[in-house]
Amino acid sequence: MLIDTRHARLPLCRGQFLRLAHARHTRLTALRGDAWITLDGDPRDIVLSPGQSFVVDSDSAVVVYPLRASSVAEIAIDTIAPAARRHWWDALRELMVPTPPALAGVA
Repeated sequence: MLIDTRHARLPLCRGQFLRLAHARHTRLTALRGDAWITLDGDPRDIVLSPGQSFVVDSDSAVVVYPLRASSVAEIAIDTIAPAARRHWWDALRELMVPTPPALAGVA
């Protein structure tokens, strides 16, 4: 499933999962049911109960599963958290005004 939006509410039933690419700074919130979140190559397991959120802190692909086979998990996706706005603005600024190689990495 391809979702191209800044806000989404997705129900996940048994056997379904959600895979997000390029999701750094995206906030995932459990609205209903429990959700299990994994990030490719990351040893952490994140479990969200209703009302809990997790902001993706990696560029790795993210996979979200419903934790309990007998219930539906509903996940809210918000990609315009303040950090995400800064991230996209910085990327846009770098495209518009390239940093000279001599200044790259200088604070």
